[in-house]
Amino acid sequence: CLRSSPTDMKHALQCLEWMKHQSYEIHADEMQMFSKNVCKLIAKCNHNIIQLKHVHSLVARYDNIFMQTALIHAYAMCTKSAHYSLKVFDSIAQKNNVCVGAILKVLLECNQGAMALDLYDEYLGQQLV
Repeated sequence: CLRSSPTDMKHALQCLEWMKHQSYEIHADEMQMFSKNVCKLIAKCNHNIIQLKHVHSLVARYDNIFMQTALIHAYAMCTKSAHYSLKVFDSIAQKNNVCVGAILKVLLECNQGAMALDLYDEYLGQQLV
């Protein structure tokens, strides 16, 4: 189930639940395909915050910048708030330009321009990964 694209939400969730329950470790050669499919799954949550939180709980143990950035965007789309997006952003150990750009976009869309400027100033000039 790792390698197949998540066409059926129920099947994809069952696969992630099994992986979590079994403490399945993703091999390095599987991570790119896995993160791509998880990002597709996150996008399929279609403004359903309960489903999004469930997916997040199943993949939270993976420190993957692509999945975390997808979560930043999805939480903002679901809640029209930056609250959960900021939590995800703060949990990212090695931030890059893409996740910083994603949170800046969320903050601006949520009318939190002052916070966006503060964050921009904080990361301006830093060597991000």
